[in-house]
Formats: sequence, C-alpha cells, structure tokens
Amino acid sequence: MTPLARLAEVARHAQGCYVIDVGDDDDRNLTIAEVRAEGTLVLGVQSAFDVLVTNHGASEVRDLQVKFTAGEALPLEAPLERLGAGQTAAVRFNFTFAAGDEDEASASPPPWRVKVEVAGSAEGDRLAADSVAYFPARLVRGIPVLLIDGDPSAEFGRAESFYLQRGLAPRGPVPSGIAAEVVAEGDFDPASLAAYQVVFLLNTFGLGEQTQAAVARLEQWVAQGGGLVLLPGDQIDEQSFNAHWWRDGTGLAPLGLAAVAGDDTESRWVQLRVADVNHPVFQPFAGQDNPLLDNVKIFRWWQAHPPAASVKTPASLAGPPAPGAQLSERSIIARLSDDDQSPAIAERTWGQGRVVQFTLPADADWHTWTSDPSYLLVMQDLVRYLAGGRRASGLVRVGEPLVHPLDLTTYALDVALAGPHDLKVHLQAAAPSESDASTTQWQVRSPPAAAQGFYELTLERREGGTEPVLFAANVDPSEGDLARADRRRMASELAGSGVQIVAAEEDLLADRGAQSEIWRHLLWIVAAVLAGEQLLGWFLGRRRS
Repeated sequence: MTPLARLAEVARHAQGCYVIDVGDDDDRNLTIAEVRAEGTLVLGVQSAFDVLVTNHGASEVRDLQVKFTAGEALPLEAPLERLGAGQTAAVRFNFTFAAGDEDEASASPPPWRVKVEVAGSAEGDRLAADSVAYFPARLVRGIPVLLIDGDPSAEFGRAESFYLQRGLAPRGPVPSGIAAEVVAEGDFDPASLAAYQVVFLLNTFGLGEQTQAAVARLEQWVAQGGGLVLLPGDQIDEQSFNAHWWRDGTGLAPLGLAAVAGDDTESRWVQLRVADVNHPVFQPFAGQDNPLLDNVKIFRWWQAHPPAASVKTPASLAGPPAPGAQLSERSIIARLSDDDQSPAIAERTWGQGRVVQFTLPADADWHTWTSDPSYLLVMQDLVRYLAGGRRASGLVRVGEPLVHPLDLTTYALDVALAGPHDLKVHLQAAAPSESDASTTQWQVRSPPAAAQGFYELTLERREGGTEPVLFAANVDPSEGDLARADRRRMASELAGSGVQIVAAEEDLLADRGAQSEIWRHLLWIVAAVLAGEQLLGWFLGRRRS
C-alpha cells in the first residue's frame, strides 16, 4: 500500500484528516549513498573503498571534504572540488588493516569500525544524519580457497595442485591475501564448503563415492555466492563429466567435454587469446598482442561441447544475477589460437555465484603456462573476482533486523548484542523454520535496528572464547531527497478521500481549532446556570424561613 493510499484509509475512519504543509523550497542536502569495498578485506593487504556522495539539491556545491576513519587509525581525507545538482561522485580511499599484537594468534581477526563523513558548508546540508555512513570491516587473514586435487603426488612438482598452490600464495615479503588449502579428492567432505569462498576442482574424476550428492551440495554452495573453478585433465572421463557437470547445458559446467585435441609430441602448439578484454581477470591482458601471453605454449586441450561458434562472447558479465536465478548464458573469456578458436576459459553465473571452467589442467602436463608469470596473475585475480560473491557485508538499513547464521556445533545458543545509545540485549538463536528444527544451522535475528551506528553480536564458542560479529545500520539514502512533493498531484490522487492538504498558515486550521474548542464555552455556561440555580434556591429558602 502506498503512503497516499494508507492516508486515504485513515481518512475513512476519522472525522477529519489533514496534511499540513510546513516545508519550504530549500532542498539542499548531501548524502553518502554507499560505501563499497572492492573485494574481500584481508588483514595486512591494501584494500580499496569507493565512497559515493550524492548532491540532492538543485544547485552545485563546492569544496567538499570526505573523511574516512578506520578504527583508531589517523583519518584519511580527500577533496571533492565540485558536485553538480543531482549528481553522484565516487571518492576512492586505499587503506591497509594492520594486525595488532593482541590479535596475532586469534583464529580470525577482529572487525574494524569504519566511519565515513562528508562535510561542506553548514548551509549546504539540511539533513546531517545521511552525511555520515558506517561500514563494518569484517576481515580475514586470507581469502579461504580449497584446492581439491584429483591427482595428488608426493613427488616434487607432480601433484595436480603443485603449481596452483604456489601461484596463489607465493613466498615473499608481500602477501597475496589468499589462503589456499589442498585436499585429496578422496578426502573431500562436502560439509566443509561453508568455510571457503572459492573451490578449485583439479582433474577430479568423481569427488568420492557419492558424486551426485557432492555435485548437488556444490550447486547449493555456488547458488549462495560461492566461486567454483573446473580444471579438467587426463583423468577426466568425458561421459561421466557431461552426465554430472554439463547435463546438456543445465549443470554447473559452462561447457561440456568432447575429446582431447592437440599434439602429443609437443612439436606444435597454440596460444591463449583474450576474448573478453573487459573481464576483471583479463583487463591487464587487453589486446591480442599482449606480450604477457606470448610465451605460453599449449600442446593439448579439451575440445568443448557445444562448439565454440554456438557460445556467446559478451563484453563481460554485468553484475550478479537476480536472487533465485540459476542458469545464464555462457560466456567465453579466453580462446585458443587454433583454427576453430576453441574455448580456453568459459564462465557462467549460477544463482548468486559463478562457475569458471578451463579446457586445460592446472599442472604442466599439457602446457607451459605454469612457468609463465601470467599464470600467477590470472589465478590470483580469478580468486579475488570469484570471492566477491560470498564476502560478508553486515550492512543493514535503520528499521531492518540483524540476521546472522549460527552453527550450533561451534557456537552456544545465546548471543549478546550491543548497539548505539548503550543498547545491550541478549538474543537466542532459532531454527530457520519449524521443518528445519533438526538442523544445526540456526540463525540469530534481532529486533529492527532503531538507530544509526554500529551493532556487535558476541558469539560464545563451545570450545572457549568469544567471537565478535560487526554490523552497521545506516539511513536509507533515498530519503535524502528533500525536493517538495507535487501538491497538485497529491490533491488529485487524494480527491474524494476526505483528506485535505492545507498550509500551516491557512485560516482553515484556526477555524477548525475554534470550532473544536466550543465545548469549553458550553461548559462555562452550564456551570453558571447550575451556580445560579443553587444561589436562587438558597435565597428563596432563606426568605421562607
């Protein structure tokens, strides 16, 4: 129901209903529309934040200052020289969340409280509340990545995951921000997926004895925002792969597999060609003659099904899909230089997550890519790109509840909540629904956030200790538009409803007020009559006596 329709409903049950216009034409207001973190926030690695500032007023504003404050660190400031009427501008801040001595040994780093403010002349901003925004910086020590190795080996350099593991987290003074864990295919437990943001399947044949159940669990995990990467090799059976992963285009895999192509003698080779120069992973490789890929030799590869000609090559995948959506058009982001321009890397969205498929293995059996610097760049950027779908935000609007999943095998049922204005309450987790009461995955839900600011849940771990979970509530930036409503349009839509729109200074209100106060005069008249009656009775009684 719209606000006007609700107002008309109220008027039907009241003797009189009035909308009093007490506003003016001054609509000057600056709003922080959004604070957006680029990728997963990793402890000790520089993070980028984009702050979007909107001028809701009808005139240009100048000489603005945007201030970014993280925890107890010194604030960062950036100027915004001018912002036109109705325009939105982005201001970027780079900040490194440094580890403190007290949290070096903790399992997960504590969150940081980030506050962003925009300031100009006081006359240019009539609503101060939306000129401040709060952001809960939930940190990780590294983007959690799982490498499922289908061809493990104790021999140096022979394991399927050997080069990829070292490429994602190379040794050196500058951390990559990626924490890669390797597990053999036979030891993979689908129940552990919740702990990871990106999963690589490296030349895996069947994911254990229950392939179908494992695939179904991966489908659910990807739909919730996970990033899956498929790198098939010589252990793959194309019929089994197509039955479980491709499923005639309805499965997780962007492409089916037909047969292995190329030269077994390795006397001839093809090269990688970037098909989508706008894709976030391949932007550094824009152009067909980029020297970073010139030295890569590919001797064998999987032919794709369907053929390359029937698969689209869009400019890029634009944003996450709508919630609930699963299938999308397949996108080729890299091809080979053979006569058929065979797909090398393909992508599709699945729910709120993404699946990227190579037609090459991760090891060095079929190509020389693992010894080229571009291999490290592509794989690290791919992880950061895919991890975006599962990063925890903790952002809510004022008036919305805080909701957090709780694993009862790890955390206690009772949770403490602290918030603005000395808010301190105790909450208790509940099953998502009555039918799921037997599951251990419950959730904590708070009452709606009543004020702007930071809210912190304190979880008690069953093994001892506590774990903070930070939220931030901000006002709805769309409410920062102070432009006056069209009074004529409102009157037209409310015609016949009994609602009257009046200005504060109109006599109609004074008249209605005077009419509503007549009871006072009547009361005085009645009191006077009664008093006169009593006086007359006393007088007549005295004369009779």
